[in-house]
Amino acid sequence: MAIKYLDAKRLRVLFSNGGKWVIKHEDLLNELNVYPVPDGDTGSNMAMTLNSMITDIEGKTNEKTSMKDFIETVEEAVLMGARGKFWNNPFPSNYRIPKRYRRKNKTFIS
Repeated sequence: MAIKYLDAKRLRVLFSNGGKWVIKHEDLLNELNVYPVPDGDTGSNMAMTLNSMITDIEGKTNEKTSMKDFIETVEEAVLMGARGKFWNNPFPSNYRIPKRYRRKNKTFIS
């Protein structure tokens, strides 16, 4: 049976289970860590960030949450829960920072 659409209910399960998979393999990801600094904490940083996401998904959303509300919950959880060097520049140059995190021509992200 093929999945023909993706709604917030399915995305909620996908993000939660995907995050749990990364957390389960945290040690392996730490061993693979070689860039930009081989300090062995990439898996730990990813696990902490995704744990924040999972906590908010499970605590702030349910099967009836709209796609818009679900995405906003994930956005905020990952942004506020980010750990590691990724936090220094978490967004690619073409990323649009959500309006609620913007300030007059500035963001709180350096």
